[in-house]
Amino acid sequence: MNNYIIVLLTLILTGCVSNPYRQYYTDHTGGMGVLNNPVFIGPQKEPSLIRGGDPLEDWKNMTRKGYLLIGQSNFNIGSANDSDAIIHARNIGADMILLYSKYSDTQSGSMPLTLPDNRITFSSGSATAFGPGGSATAFGSGYTTTYGTRTTYVPYSIRRHDYHASFWARAKPAAFGAQFDELSDAQRKQIQSNKGAAVLIVVDGSPAFQNDILDGDIIRNINGIEVTNALHCVEIIAQNRGKNISLSIYRNGETIQKEVHLRE
Repeated sequence: MNNYIIVLLTLILTGCVSNPYRQYYTDHTGGMGVLNNPVFIGPQKEPSLIRGGDPLEDWKNMTRKGYLLIGQSNFNIGSANDSDAIIHARNIGADMILLYSKYSDTQSGSMPLTLPDNRITFSSGSATAFGPGGSATAFGSGYTTTYGTRTTYVPYSIRRHDYHASFWARAKPAAFGAQFDELSDAQRKQIQSNKGAAVLIVVDGSPAFQNDILDGDIIRNINGIEVTNALHCVEIIAQNRGKNISLSIYRNGETIQKEVHLRE
C-alpha cells in the first residue's frame, strides 16, 4: 500500500499523466508544420537533444548553422523525461532539441487518504438451564465484523523545476542567407534615417556569408531601391532569386557596396 501511495502522490503532484512537451507546446510554423513544408529539408535521422546554455546565444548559433525554430514548450513540473521530448520532436519533424531546466521551488503539505477500517470482535459465553430433571449448560462463541473507514494524512515534498525546450528543423538553403531585424533607435541615429534593415544573423555557407555580409550591417538599398524596413528587404530579395543584386551597406560609419549572387 505504501508504494501505491507514493506513486499516486507523484502522479498527482507532478502532473506526469501525459507528455508535457506535447501538452505545453507552442507552434511557430503558422500551423504548417515541417513535413511537406517547402521551407524545410525534413528530418533525416532521430532527433538530437542537447542541454542549452544561454538561450539567446544558442538561438544565434542554431540559426547560423541553418536551423529554424519551429516551436517551444514551457512548463513547471516535478520532473520530465528526456525521452518525452524526443518523442514529441519525432512527431513534429524536429531535428534538434535544446533543453533548459532549473529548480524553481519545493511544494510541501499533506494529502488526506481514506482507507478501510474494519474491526472484528470476538465474543463467547455460557448459559445454564435448570429443570425437574437437573440442569444443562451450553457454551457458545462468535465473531462480529464492524465496517468503517479511517482518514490519515500523508506528508509530501516535491521539488519542482521550470522546463523550456526549443525545437529546431534544418531549413533548405535560402536565397540570401541572413535574418533581418528592424532598426534600433541607436541605428537610426547612426545613419540619420528611419529607413533600412539590420542584418541580425548570417547563415554559414550562404551567399551572404560568402560575400562577407556581417551581423550588424545595415542594408540601405538593393539594386538602387531604397530599403524601407526588414520586411521590404526580404521582399526585394525574394523578387530577385537566382540573380545578382547590388547592395549598399552601412558599416562602422562607412557605406560599402557589395555584389551578391542569390540562390534560386
